[in-house]
Amino acid sequence: MRTRALGVVLALLAGGAVLWLWPRNPGSPEEQIRALFARCVRAAEERKLEVISDSMVPEFKAHGATKDEVRQMLAYQLLRDRETVAVLNPSLDVSLEGDSAGKVVAELVFARTRDKPADQLAPESVVAAYHLEARVERREGKWLFVSAEYRQR
Repeated sequence: MRTRALGVVLALLAGGAVLWLWPRNPGSPEEQIRALFARCVRAAEERKLEVISDSMVPEFKAHGATKDEVRQMLAYQLLRDRETVAVLNPSLDVSLEGDSAGKVVAELVFARTRDKPADQLAPESVVAAYHLEARVERREGKWLFVSAEYRQR
């Protein structure tokens, strides 16, 4: 009887492990693009520029700047002020253009605090704020940024 109970328990554990480790549906293209953007925001907060750089195609351009130049600008923005702890994203709109292209429109606020939403921050807490419009494409099954335009708010 104990052997049978142990077998049932092991079978349940094995079944749970299979369900837990089973590949998940990656979501809709819009969800995948939102996840890409969220990964980049999280990477910016953690000052992991390689994650952001890996999210761009090699020929990425932003206001005529190359991928490497954009990486240098991001490094300056993120590393110049060690107190910057939060990258807030109060709005994010994603629109698809077919199966393999899309556009992202976002507001980004670099702030010295995570305690409040972006619209409730004291002016001295805001390091910088940007309006960003970016194009994304699906390449080899992954969504990547291909270009961006931004302006400081």
